[in-house]
Amino acid sequence: MIGIARAGATRDPAWGDATLDAAATDPLLQRFIIYLHTRRPLGPREIDRFIVALERGASPEHLSALMFGGVTAAIPAEDLSRLLRRLIAHPDGVAAASQILQMRFFGDKQKERDYAPELVEVARLILIDPRSYDTQRRRSDRELSQLAKIVLRTEQGAATAVAIARHLRGLKRVEAMDEFDDLGRALLDAFPRIVLDELVLGTTVRARRRGLLDLLLGGVLGDRDGSGEDKRPSIDVDLIRSWVAEDPQTRATRLAELIPYTSSLDAGGLAWSDAARALIDLAPDPLPILAAFEDRFFSGVSSGPFSGRYVRRLPMVASLKDHFDPRVRHWAREAEVRLHRSIEHWDTFDREDGSRFE
Repeated sequence: MIGIARAGATRDPAWGDATLDAAATDPLLQRFIIYLHTRRPLGPREIDRFIVALERGASPEHLSALMFGGVTAAIPAEDLSRLLRRLIAHPDGVAAASQILQMRFFGDKQKERDYAPELVEVARLILIDPRSYDTQRRRSDRELSQLAKIVLRTEQGAATAVAIARHLRGLKRVEAMDEFDDLGRALLDAFPRIVLDELVLGTTVRARRRGLLDLLLGGVLGDRDGSGEDKRPSIDVDLIRSWVAEDPQTRATRLAELIPYTSSLDAGGLAWSDAARALIDLAPDPLPILAAFEDRFFSGVSSGPFSGRYVRRLPMVASLKDHFDPRVRHWAREAEVRLHRSIEHWDTFDREDGSRFE
């Protein structure tokens, strides 16, 4: 059928148009409407035909074939925008619209073409649509992140960033948040302050510790001593200071659960990261901050004796024994004792465990 339609249209364009118009309303042929246009220029009339097919019962999935082979590259932006908007208006059409548009932008980037404003606006509509965050679609994160990197640079970028953050925050399953890590990184790179306001302040303790924020801000991943510091996500320390200063106790406590709190010393030990020191110094009561960090001491090196993670943190604790705040100095002295106890406990455990196999 595809071959007949293509050959017939070549010999008689009017017959070809009439045949394709009929196919757009035929319940059996609608699903092939894109393939019936193979090697055919796609202009306003063809786009109108696709819209008719959609309105007369074709599935958005049937139109998603437009994503393949650079098909959309030659479609005028105004016409493609019309089709994508109709797809978005369809109850099940936002996924197909996202797939098609992401591939159009991919082609534009490869050929160093400017992104058409009409299509950038469609990308914004996709990003603010709650259906875009359906976690059943495993590819949606990559598609949305590519759209976001374009939209977040526009005048509507900040408002779009807020909408994205709130959609991520509203996901019903905590674990679902980390399915959008690429999108989250694009959001953090463009608007770190919005991530702090909307996600750090707006999520529950469980979501902060197990969800997207743990991936974005370092969290448990940043506690692994073997992970390179250059690969850690980070937020500018000056931004952290200014943001925390607006509500020091609450905000410092929230961030203490999430940010990378260590930096490596040449001698092999660890020091406090600049961000961690800022939280300790800014909090009216530094003890909850220090307690949050100490709770994370358990995570650390993955090779050598288990006690190594505590040994490497001894220099960190010792460095606070001359802190300007007496509460911090008192914590450091007590924490040092606890570290030595943990080292002794795990060394003993390892010896006894090893002796069972001798």
